Amino acid sequence: VATGLNLTLLLGMSSWAGSRWTRRHLAQRHLLEAQTRLVGSALDSARTQERVLAEVLDVVDFVVVTFNADGTTSANRAAEELARRIGAVDAASVVRDGPFYLPDGTTPLPSRAHPLTLSRAGEEVERAFVRLGHPGPSQVPIHVSVRRVASHRSERYVVVARDVSLEVADEQARDDAVAAVSHEIKTPLTSALGYLELALSEP
Repeated sequence: VATGLNLTLLLGMSSWAGSRWTRRHLAQRHLLEAQTRLVGSALDSARTQERVLAEVLDVVDFVVVTFNADGTTSANRAAEELARRIGAVDAASVVRDGPFYLPDGTTPLPSRAHPLTLSRAGEEVERAFVRLGHPGPSQVPIHVSVRRVASHRSERYVVVARDVSLEVADEQARDDAVAAVSHEIKTPLTSALGYLELALSEP
């Protein structure tokens, strides 16, 4: 009798424990499924936002190149077009390594003064004026800005560059116009001053 009671009690406890484990397992499974759906939804949203951002960056007319901590890079369409203009293939390497020249267009920019190098050293790079490409017709004047985007896991650098060829050409045209006007005004003034000095030299 005692053995039978013990066996019945043991079976009852085993059944109760099994039922409790099953309920707990089902609850955990439902929770994991809900979390999986939530993570999947967040991932889909992030991918959608990434696609939208990529499409937006591809239609803007300025260069955007990102350098990630894992060594990967991304470049928009304007960056690829700029690389082709100066005869390069890889937009990311062009933005990272140049060739860069000082504003005079003939003096190479020191490697320590490259925009990305400066930003990695902790300096702020905002609208730095350099010329990209070797001296010649394909050389492009650009303004370069670099942003460091850091998180607790990694960091990335975003390089934004803008072709300022039109602005440089307009500035040169304005300087030429000012020089021409100054010359045209100076010529008659020189004659007038000569006559005045001649007149003043008489009693």
